[in-house]
Amino acid sequence: MRRMIALGALALALLAVVAAPTDSQSRPKPKPKADEKVYTADDINRRIVASLEWFCDHQGPEGQWSAKAYDSHTLRMRAAHTHNLEWVKPGEEGGDVCDEGFDKDADVPWTALALLCFLGSGHVHTDGVYKTYVAKGLGYLRSKQGSNGLIGEGHCSCVHNHAVATIALCEAFALSGDADLKPAAQKAVEYLLAAQSKESGWRYGFDDGQADTQMTSWCALAVKSAQIAGLEGDFEKSWVGTHKYLDSASADIQGTYRTGYMAGNAGGGSPRVRTAADWVSHPDSDAVNVTLRLLSGDKKWTPKSKELKGQTALLLKDLPAWADKKVDMAYLYFGTLGMHQMGDKKEFDAWKSPLLKALLENQRGWHAKDKDTFEAVLDEFGSFDAIDAWRAWGGRVWTTAMATLCLQVVARYERLK
Repeated sequence: MRRMIALGALALALLAVVAAPTDSQSRPKPKPKADEKVYTADDINRRIVASLEWFCDHQGPEGQWSAKAYDSHTLRMRAAHTHNLEWVKPGEEGGDVCDEGFDKDADVPWTALALLCFLGSGHVHTDGVYKTYVAKGLGYLRSKQGSNGLIGEGHCSCVHNHAVATIALCEAFALSGDADLKPAAQKAVEYLLAAQSKESGWRYGFDDGQADTQMTSWCALAVKSAQIAGLEGDFEKSWVGTHKYLDSASADIQGTYRTGYMAGNAGGGSPRVRTAADWVSHPDSDAVNVTLRLLSGDKKWTPKSKELKGQTALLLKDLPAWADKKVDMAYLYFGTLGMHQMGDKKEFDAWKSPLLKALLENQRGWHAKDKDTFEAVLDEFGSFDAIDAWRAWGGRVWTTAMATLCLQVVARYERLK
């Protein structure tokens, strides 16, 4: 075992005890217990490996992971394709018909998220059983970087896509120490810092004078990754802007500190794509506020802060659940990061238990409707169905990546001291 700085799983600089991957690792053939209720770290790590194997078998020829075309990239040539088991079925009316996501330039963020799952378990491009997959994925991201540092195209979500890709490059550089990655990571960081709205956070475009909590969350995580990776930039100034934005989006509402989606929107509902307009709203912006305030290193914000304790109380009233029109993987991820960083074991256990139940009982291959199956006969084995609020955007690749990242926080990461 070795201790390393592991930014992987977007856990951002959390110190992780990561077993060095070896070439003796083999594809999992776990058999679930019918009465399995308590999951050990080893149990969770085996499920993480099953997710990684699904990603391996659905990587595109250029090294990308595609939310739209992953199905055509499969190596499980004789396996059945069952798609989603519940709620959102193939062929249903409304355009939200399968487990595919957007196409166009969206392969950049999905490739980055898949890479973060490998990196989160200590797998890099220079060593180990998954090195070829990681190397191809990193090569794809680098091939999409322009001379100005932007990774991907300049469409309406360019900053979000770039931020996730920046995290992947920073983490790969930090974990591997490969100097060849440093220039690309540094250019990506420089673009990200320049894209920040002056004295505020980030939104969709380059310094567009606005900010929202969703975009700021991913960009601030990228800033933290860059800091820990030892890259250069005025990170202190960037965090000042992030705090200023979060202040503008937060307020005391009937005795509880609340954060909203945009400035002046404290306590507002969750952001939603059109196809999920009727989805249950969660305190996702509150979860982001807890996470970013603690990761910033600002001494004003600690697990003892009244404001943050009030927001985690909100999360504990809205626990993870796998239910129709309730699953929101972004909420689960930032809620898991925030609760983990707060450090109260009793409270984190109260969050962790329903999280593991929701994810591990519904991972494909272990779902109640999956019987005696494995990779060769079930294409979805190891993945998670695209039934969350962002399914039309990221499809199965998104849900599988985010679920895996949540599991890695639980099983592999310590709190940032």
